[in-house]
Amino acid sequence: METVHILVKVSLPKYLRSLNVPKTFSGFANLSGEDWLNLCPLIFCTAVFVMAIYRIVFGGSRRKNTAPKVNQSLMKEDSKVVTQMDIEDIGDKIAFCRCWRSKK
Repeated sequence: METVHILVKVSLPKYLRSLNVPKTFSGFANLSGEDWLNLCPLIFCTAVFVMAIYRIVFGGSRRKNTAPKVNQSLMKEDSKVVTQMDIEDIGDKIAFCRCWRSKK
């Protein structure tokens, strides 16, 4: 608990005081590369915090398992569809398409 206390009461305020945060939005254009590198951890932590709050409030990335069915019209009553043909009927070439979205 001592470590958390030192982090929150000593280290974090010291880090925040050392940042060169401009007072206006146009001031960001005048920041040097070193200033941007110093701001990166703060920007990252802020983004993670905002995303966490967004997911809590709005249910962000929860996907519902409502994937559309592939077979939307053909032989819906059968669990498995198999086409059987006699070898004599095949001839030289034949192709079987199990693409349920095609109407052919």
